[in-house]
Amino acid sequence: KKYSDKYTIVGVARRKPAWPTDSFDFLPADISSDVDNISAYVLAKYKKVDALVNNAVFFSLVELKVKSRSVVEKEFITNVIAPLELSNKILNDFWIREGSEENMKRSRSVVNVSSISGLNVYERQGQATYSAAKSALNMLTRHMASEYAQYGIRVNAIAPSTLGKHTSLDVASAAIVDFMDGDQNGKIRVL
Repeated sequence: KKYSDKYTIVGVARRKPAWPTDSFDFLPADISSDVDNISAYVLAKYKKVDALVNNAVFFSLVELKVKSRSVVEKEFITNVIAPLELSNKILNDFWIREGSEENMKRSRSVVNVSSISGLNVYERQGQATYSAAKSALNMLTRHMASEYAQYGIRVNAIAPSTLGKHTSLDVASAAIVDFMDGDQNGKIRVL
């Protein structure tokens, strides 16, 4: 709601949020399986994408000795693979066609929402595979920044502590907007 006057926002989630969605467009979808539909919907309705914020998250806070392979896979799919797939889909469906000059002029970018857990070990919290996934997202962000730069697209990440508890949503959203409006590329900002 805070940024709806400045941006046209399309929120994507498996379930409609409990709060009012009148200040943004809402698309019920799962980033881990609906990448084609998400891209098609946004481009058909709005004809462009200036910024992509990959904010999907999944974690299971249990010790490694009891964590199942299916849970680990879901953590990596949601936190690493799906953000890459959606970013690549937007890149291939729209940004490459627009050209690097236009993309730079419009300050087009990707902001990945990582976690401070991807940078630190928090013992006995059950975060090992979530932390590994966010660490992978951090390195992926840097590689995406390097490769997407040729298309005039910047890629950065924020690494907050627990959102809403240790890092306020206002601080996190302001950092995202700062990356979207700025000129930094390949940076990970700890919040």
